[in-house]
Amino acid sequence: MNHEYTGANWRVSLPALWRHADTLSSGVVYFETGDARFGLYIATWNIQQRGRDADDVVQEFVQSAMQALDEMPEHRWTHAPHLTGTGQALVDSLAPERAYRVITRLIAQPPLVLRAAFHDYAFESVQASNEVLLPLLESVTLVGAA
Repeated sequence: MNHEYTGANWRVSLPALWRHADTLSSGVVYFETGDARFGLYIATWNIQQRGRDADDVVQEFVQSAMQALDEMPEHRWTHAPHLTGTGQALVDSLAPERAYRVITRLIAQPPLVLRAAFHDYAFESVQASNEVLLPLLESVTLVGAA
C-alpha cells in the first residue's frame, strides 16, 4: 500500500516502508526507507521567469544536478542525462566505487521547477536498483504550475 505525500507544489506516492525523515531549512524534503538504503530528496523552485522555454530551464537544472554530485570529492560519478519530454529530464548518476546511485527527475513548467533525487546508498546492480526506484519516478508530479 502506498502513501501519498504532498508539498506546496509537488506530490509523490511512496510504498509504506518509506517515511518522511526530514525537512531541511532550505525547504528540501527528505524521505527514506526504514533500512535507510534508499532516500529521496524533493525540492521545488519558483524561478520567476515565466517566458523561459521549459527545455532550456530543465537543461540548466540537469547541468546543476550533475555539477552538485561532481563536487563531492570522495566520489567519481558517471552521468547519463536524458530528456524525457517537454521540460522533463532524468539524470542517472553512478559512483560505482562507492556503490552509490542517484536518479534525478526534473520537471520544468516555468515558473516552477521540481527536482526529485532518488538515492540508492547501497547500489548492487542496475536491475535491483531499478526494481525499487523506477516505479517511484513516475509518481513524482509537479502541481500548481500555471
